[in-house]
Amino acid sequence: MQPTALIADDDTYTLFFMEQILQPAGMQVLRAEDGLQALEILQEVVPSIIFLDLLMPRLSGLDVINFIMENRLLRDVPVVIVTAHNRERFVQFPQVARADAYLLKPIRPQDIREFARQAAGR
Repeated sequence: MQPTALIADDDTYTLFFMEQILQPAGMQVLRAEDGLQALEILQEVVPSIIFLDLLMPRLSGLDVINFIMENRLLRDVPVVIVTAHNRERFVQFPQVARADAYLLKPIRPQDIREFARQAAGR
């Protein structure tokens, strides 16, 4: 079965950029343009890895992480926060501690490929 990555970000460039990195790495890519779309996808699919922006319209990435933490099927899915905001801005939120990694934009393609490789090997 092909590993699946969910990318949730309200920036269309980031969605496109990450998709162009993940597809050649053998990942099926699901895209969500806001937190609510991400939740809708997560109610249907258990991805191999989730790349998540924190500040999105309709529902924040923090709310999405809450859903992940409360769902027994999603609890062990790696979550990589991909954001333009420094970690100190969100350090008081326990959801950030749940994330497996915290990447600041601009992101490096090799970092995304490495996380995808690790998730595919689980």
